[in-house]
Amino acid sequence: MNAAPLSLVVDTREQAPYGFERFPGVEIIRAGLPTGDYSLAGHESRAAVERKSLDDLIGCLTVGRDRFERELDRARALACFAVVVEASM
Repeated sequence: MNAAPLSLVVDTREQAPYGFERFPGVEIIRAGLPTGDYSLAGHESRAAVERKSLDDLIGCLTVGRDRFERELDRARALACFAVVVEASM
């Protein structure tokens, strides 16, 4: 029995998208997302993930804080939202 593919939407502004291609059954759709960098196809208005490097997060909490706060305001309308920070402890 083959499972239906998992369709992930990757925002077109994501400069170095995560390499989901290595996972079988994952379909990547490049499209503009109003909030976040990643979502599930058909659920873009309900769920999103914002991916940050540590340097990007520091920038979002300092000089880019206003823009990041606007993103978080948009995220409040979603049922599920997460910020994933890629960094070592």
